[in-house]
Amino acid sequence: MQTLLAANKRLNTAYVLKEQFGQLWEYRRESWARKFFEQWCASLKWQRLQPFEKFAALIERHWEGIAAYCQPENKMALGFVEGLNNKIRVIQRRCYGLRDEDYLHLKILTCTLPPLPRTRFLLIITHTNPRRASNMNSSPPVSVSRQAFGLFGWLLLTFATAAVGAIASANAGTFYAALTRPSWAPPSWLFGPIWSALYALMAVSAWLVWRARGFAGARSALLLFIAQLAANALWSWLFFTWHQGGIAFAEVLFLWFLIAATVVSFWRYSRLAAALLLPYLAWVTVASALTFAVWRLNPGLL
Repeated sequence: MQTLLAANKRLNTAYVLKEQFGQLWEYRRESWARKFFEQWCASLKWQRLQPFEKFAALIERHWEGIAAYCQPENKMALGFVEGLNNKIRVIQRRCYGLRDEDYLHLKILTCTLPPLPRTRFLLIITHTNPRRASNMNSSPPVSVSRQAFGLFGWLLLTFATAAVGAIASANAGTFYAALTRPSWAPPSWLFGPIWSALYALMAVSAWLVWRARGFAGARSALLLFIAQLAANALWSWLFFTWHQGGIAFAEVLFLWFLIAATVVSFWRYSRLAAALLLPYLAWVTVASALTFAVWRLNPGLL
């Protein structure tokens, strides 16, 4: 054991000195910490431990900071120190290619300020690089199969709304023929083809907006589109099934405003999509006037 201890004496001494040095951070007064450090340095003499001697010289060069740490008010969590070190490393990386002092200040500010809101960030990019801003506003390209599936989905939703309205309009031809109508009222056989074409245009319009931005990117516009579909189906029930002429007229006016709002919202994403809804808006304008005229001419039925 003595032979083994003699062979590992320097290693054992180094281990003991390393463990002893940890006591430095427990002192609350600089004088006590300084006295401990001087005693620790004295124990290094004649030990031939050059790494420890270099370490002692390093501590001596930074003693002011270590002494400040001895004060209780200067104690701080290790996590804060590590975060500050990470911040310094970020600043160092961003300062590569430093040109002048003002540029350094700007780099430091970009490391410490909170991130800009997305709307303000896009405004800055629009002024500096309009092409990049347009690329950021556009959604990633959609595969052909997903586009086809999306078109089928919007057609299904739109014509499902038409089917709901058709259930209420099962006897619409007979009821419409019994009403007193203005001279300019279109014949009953014209409504089916026109509505079929309009529903197809509506589906394609919504699909164009969805393809350009996706549902998340154009949520408000597509929700407006779905809301006007619901109002569209409700009108048939109010007029043909429940014979509520006054409520049907108020509802068709509400539908008109929903369609107009949808056109404006779609215009932001696709002008073609907005244009495809204009025939629908024009036909609902005619339907609003017809609803009012028939309601006033048939007080006993509506």
